[in-house]
Amino acid sequence: MKDLIFTIPNNLNLLHDELMKEIPALRPVQISDGSGDYEPRVGVKGRGDKIYLSVPDDADIPAIEGVIKRHDASRTQIDREAAARASGRKKLSALGLTDPEINAIIND
Repeated sequence: MKDLIFTIPNNLNLLHDELMKEIPALRPVQISDGSGDYEPRVGVKGRGDKIYLSVPDDADIPAIEGVIKRHDASRTQIDREAAARASGRKKLSALGLTDPEINAIIND
């Protein structure tokens, strides 16, 4: 593992999600002991504007730097539950359900 340090305003939770999305090699890997557990491949920590990453020795550093450069600390994380509800609402509407019917399903 190697340690990288960056100094930019940040939202560490969002940055972690961005790294996982854009660099699949940094995603956790399943341990082969049959437990179903996963082993992390990257550590993301921070203090103020400092970001501390621990990455595998063979990590794609230019790709990581690209994610860091594009990171916008003012953005918020996607509310996955709200996104799922919105997606479900669209699908139910496409099936011909009315708003009251959809609300009854989603709010149940």
